[in-house]
Formats: sequence, C-alpha cells, structure tokens
Amino acid sequence: MTQSNFAGMAASHRKMIRYSIALGALGFLLFGYDTGVIAGALLFIKKEMALTPAMTAWVVSILLAGATLGAIGSGMLVERFGHRRLLIAAGVLFTAGALGAALSTGFEMLVAARFFIGLAVGAASAQVMLYVSEIAPAEARGQLATLAPMTGTTGILISYFVDYGFSADGAWRWMFGVAVIPSVLLIIGMCFAPDSPRWLAHRGRFEEALAVLRQSRPPERAAQELAEIRKVAHTSSHVGLAALFTDRALLGPLAVACGLAVLQQIVGINTVIYYAPTILKNIGFGASSAILTTACLQFLAILATLTASRLVDKAGRRPLLIAGAIVMGMSLAAIGIIMQTALAFTLAGHIIAVTALAVYKMAFSFSWGPLVWVIMPEVLPLRARGAGMGVSTLCNWASNFAVSFSFPLLLATSSLLVFGVFIGGCVLALLFTLGILKETARKSLERIEMEDEALGEAIPGIAHH
Repeated sequence: MTQSNFAGMAASHRKMIRYSIALGALGFLLFGYDTGVIAGALLFIKKEMALTPAMTAWVVSILLAGATLGAIGSGMLVERFGHRRLLIAAGVLFTAGALGAALSTGFEMLVAARFFIGLAVGAASAQVMLYVSEIAPAEARGQLATLAPMTGTTGILISYFVDYGFSADGAWRWMFGVAVIPSVLLIIGMCFAPDSPRWLAHRGRFEEALAVLRQSRPPERAAQELAEIRKVAHTSSHVGLAALFTDRALLGPLAVACGLAVLQQIVGINTVIYYAPTILKNIGFGASSAILTTACLQFLAILATLTASRLVDKAGRRPLLIAGAIVMGMSLAAIGIIMQTALAFTLAGHIIAVTALAVYKMAFSFSWGPLVWVIMPEVLPLRARGAGMGVSTLCNWASNFAVSFSFPLLLATSSLLVFGVFIGGCVLALLFTLGILKETARKSLERIEMEDEALGEAIPGIAHH
C-alpha cells in the first residue's frame, strides 16, 4: 500500500479496522454521554433529593475526580492487562455506575455511582486512543483516530436529546439508565476484538501480533511493520510512572503530551459545553431556546469533526491545530465583547453571539478537540505509552476541572476577563504548535519513536517535538 488511504484498502482489512475502531469509539461515546447527561438530570435531582449548592457541586464534580484516578490507574495497569481488557473493565464500571445512578435512593449513593462512572470515563479516555492508534495503519491513523473523539461529541448530543425526551416526566433515573445499552455493547464487542499488535509484540507474542496486523494490512506490509515493532520492542522495556519523570529521554515526549492535554482545556471548550445555555441566557435567551440552540451547536461540532477526519492525514496535524487556535481566539473575542455591551440584548447581538459560538465549537471540533487525542499516543514511545497516556489524560481531566470550576467565578467578575483568559489559552496553543510540535501524519508509530531517539541535545524530545 503505497500512497493509499483508508478507502483504498481491501474490503476485509477495512471491515476489521472499522470493527475495532467502532468498539473503541463506544468508550468515547459513553465518555461524552456521561459528561452531558448530568445537565438535564440535575434539574430534577435537585428537587427530589433537596440538594444544596455544595451537594450539587459534589454530584457534578465527583465524576472528574473519578476520571482523574481512572486515567492514571489504567496507565499503571495497561502493560499487564492490555488496552482491550482495560476497556472491558471500563465497560463493567460504566454499567455498574449507570445502574447505581439510576437506582440511587439518596445523595451518598448517587455520588458513589458517579464516582464509578468517572473511573470508567477516565480509563476509557486514556485507553481508547491508545488502542485505536496501535491498531490503525499509519496512512489512515489520523482519519480513523478522529472518529473516536467524534463519538464523544455525538454522546454529548445524544444526552441532550435523552434529557429532553424524559424531561416531561422528570424521569432522571432513565436519563442515567440509558447508558447501560452502549456500555453492555462495549463489553460484549471488546470480548471478541483483537489485542493491540504492539502490546502483543512487547510481551513476546510475535505470531499473534503478526496475525492481528494481517487482518488490517497486506501480508508484506504486516511483516514489515512487525519488523519495526520488534526492533523497538527489542531495544526497550516498559517503564512505570516513576521512570517517566526520571528518564531524561522520556521527559520531552511526556511534556509534549501533557502540554497538548492542558492546552485543549485552557482554550475554554468545556466552559462552552457546560455553560453555553448560561451564556445565552445572560444575553437574553429564554431557557428552552438556550437549550435548543446548544443542541444545534453540538450537531455542528459533529460535522466539523467529520471534516477533520477527512483532512487530518492529507493536510497534517499542525495546519489544522494552527487554524483552529486562530479561529477560536477570534470567536472568543467576539463573544466577550458582545456580552459586555448593550448590543447583547438586541437581535443583531444574538445573531453575532450564536454565530461566534458556532464558529468556536466547529473550530475546536476540527482541530484541538479530536487531534489532541490522536497526537498524544503518537508522540509517546512504546515503552512509556501506557503510563504516559495515563499521566497526560490525568492532566487533561485536572485542567478540565480547574477551568470548569473557575468559569462561574470569573464570569461574575467580567466576561472580558474570562474570555480574555481563554483567548490567552488560544495564543499559547498557537505558539506551542508553531514552536514545539512536530508533524506526525503518515508516519508509523515506530518511525516517530526512532526519529525522537535520534535527538541528543537538551531534554530529548522537546526540540524535536
């Protein structure tokens, strides 16, 4: 397969890849669903359980705490159990958490259930992209890997419609319970999915690794790729968390992965996901119209991610990230200015604000949204990929919490201040991409790693990335 893309692969190869990617993407769908469903459910839980503001904060934020632990825990366990088994475990935790939330009899039980959901969300968000990147061929890895984050965006959209469907009866338990369906599908499907060929090879199971590669590559390509994998596996051994911070050669790739994870959040995306209805209400929208507008914006985000999947391997990662950072910064500036002026309460102001929100979400969804999850496993070497993804995903969830928690406080002070902070995040994202990040499109994971190993100056990996 010379310059061929995914569409040019043999039908049998495409079928196997789609099966594996689709199963992995279910983890991201659950990730998105459980992130979004709480917004609608809280309207009814508050009344039924008489939640105080502090109790409400616990119900919402405990998922993020669980996700942080799930991300780092899965990174510590991946070498022993592999991505496939950890995704099965995440499916079990999803199911237990969803059922627990749906059957909650009080505040304590609900918080505990949300914590288990968070563990699953953190593990899935770390392991799905590792699994997808290690299964997919180099020339189609970007296109295929962007589909997993897209299902996360789809999961958020589904949660909005599920919330709306059950809202007439106040059936918040069913809002949580619906998540059982995709979580059970994830468990069943991953039981029949192949293990990552990289994980198999690093455990010395080369024949099994070759068999998996042959399911998605022509025989000669599979043999060539296995030779590259064996070369890397022969010269390195998996490392734990401690080595990530003591091994000089790993500091650079880890810094790049963690930098991407943090920057994805400080450009302000989750404030838009969590608080878009609040932003729209603050400029004069009614509650229903604010929710409906938010759902429409989420649909546009899905279309943008589909566009990214078509461009990421042809145009490369860096051009999309650069364009996304610029467009997001300009959109946030427009929103901040509108909210500070009397124009906010006019029809023209509403049109400008909604347009700016739409452009922002679309820009994020074809750049920093899906591509960060694509690039993080690409820049981490095989021996540190599991632990490194755990740490970088932890950074992502911790940044998510910090940004989301601080947004209402900053907004109460000044909309220009809060949006100025996020514009600064977009500027940092732009500078990071221009000055540090290297292009990884159309390169095998082993080629990326061998290029990094060639560095010998400063902190290995930083200059090259």
